[in-house]
Amino acid sequence: MLFVFTLKHTTIKHKGSISEFKGERERELLAAYKAQLSKRRHKRLDYSFWEAVAQTPATRFWVSVDRAVEVIRKLFRGENPNSKSKKNIEMFADLFQVVLKEKEKNPDDKLALLVERAIRTPAPQMYITPNSAKIIISKIRKRIRATELQHLQPFL
Repeated sequence: MLFVFTLKHTTIKHKGSISEFKGERERELLAAYKAQLSKRRHKRLDYSFWEAVAQTPATRFWVSVDRAVEVIRKLFRGENPNSKSKKNIEMFADLFQVVLKEKEKNPDDKLALLVERAIRTPAPQMYITPNSAKIIISKIRKRIRATELQHLQPFL
C-alpha cells in the first residue's frame, strides 16, 4: 500500500512506501551483493559482508527529485532536514555538496534542475545500513525463488 501526502507541491514518503525507482535500486543492490560474494574474502555472510554491500558506490543518489528539493531547500535556509536516519542525513549532506558544485557551474539554474542533475551523479555509497541491505536482498531472493517455482509448476 502506498502512502503519499502532498503538501505545497512536495511529496513526502513514509516508511514502507514504494519509490518510482525501486526496481533499479534493487538491481543495483543485487549486483553489489553478487560482486561481494564473488570476492570470496568473506567466509560467511556476517556484518562485514553486509557492510561492504551497503558501502558499495551507487550509480546515483536513490532519492526522488521532489524529496531532494524539499530537503536541499531546507539545508540552503540552514534548517534541520528532519530526518531520523543517520544514513539519510549523510546522503543529504553529500547531495548538498554536489548541488553546491552544480550551482557554481550553473548559478542561474533553478534549484529543482540543479537537484535533478545532482541526484543523477554517482553516489559514494548506497546509503543504507548493513541490516537494511540484508533484508532487501532477502526479499529479492525470495521473490526470485517464488518466480522460479512458478515457472517449474507445469513440470512438477
